Amino acid sequence: MKSFIRVVERGSFSKAAADEFVSPQAMMQQMNSLEAQVGTALFVRGPRGVQCTPAGHFLYEKVKTLDRYFDSILEECRKIGQQRHGLIRVGISSIPICLPVVVRAFERSQATVDVREVDVEDADAVRMLLEDEVDVVEVGARPPRSVKGVAYARVARFHPMCVVAQDHPLAAKESVDVDDLAAYDVWSRAGAMGEPLAPDAAREAGDGSPRGRALSKDEAVEFCLSGGVVVVHLPSTAVMFPLVSIPLRAPRMEAGLLTRAERSSTERAFVEVARMAFDSRGA
Repeated sequence: MKSFIRVVERGSFSKAAADEFVSPQAMMQQMNSLEAQVGTALFVRGPRGVQCTPAGHFLYEKVKTLDRYFDSILEECRKIGQQRHGLIRVGISSIPICLPVVVRAFERSQATVDVREVDVEDADAVRMLLEDEVDVVEVGARPPRSVKGVAYARVARFHPMCVVAQDHPLAAKESVDVDDLAAYDVWSRAGAMGEPLAPDAAREAGDGSPRGRALSKDEAVEFCLSGGVVVVHLPSTAVMFPLVSIPLRAPRMEAGLLTRAERSSTERAFVEVARMAFDSRGA
């Protein structure tokens, strides 16, 4: 039909053939076949080209409309194919451990799935999962206790970090322990279910200074720059510029993802991408 339209508009088998990159004989054979299928002549052939018969003119008007409609259908198909389909809602805590890396890797590998980030407090993670407010939530420090309907997948294991200002006395150490922290105000970014990393260092000091309070990222930076010490659960590859990250001599921690026990294919893909992303980084 597109060839038929081309012949009518060009008024010539040879010109239409050139436009379609076929031989004039092949174009004539197509039109002869079309006329045989319709059962009547569509063209009047003459020395100056071809003209439509009344039947050919009628067919041209109808087919031209259909051709435009068909092109619009193909364009809509292309748009649908290029659009994102699917959605995963990812719970982000105030100091995410592994999710920024995972989200970037997932967006590269699953280009058709939208990632929507949702702010989540540690204490609300399980509730938000069970109430279908999020699909995946990151938890750090240690796996949560077993909860019916919720599954846990470990993503990475690492040593917790002590973060201080560059001019802080601890900045010169290769690693620190609880005794090193005893002389300083220490605020820890709490781990899973709100538990502080180092209970001994998180106790309230004799002068009443706060210990073990969970800080937002901005609060942690401000506190460090004012001379304090923040213990955070971050992979050893993380750096809070211009602060200094020092390994804390403590049991290795782990970061993982909480999902509903019945994971969708998108959620399973997210967990798999998370594991591969950190396997490749040696975490």
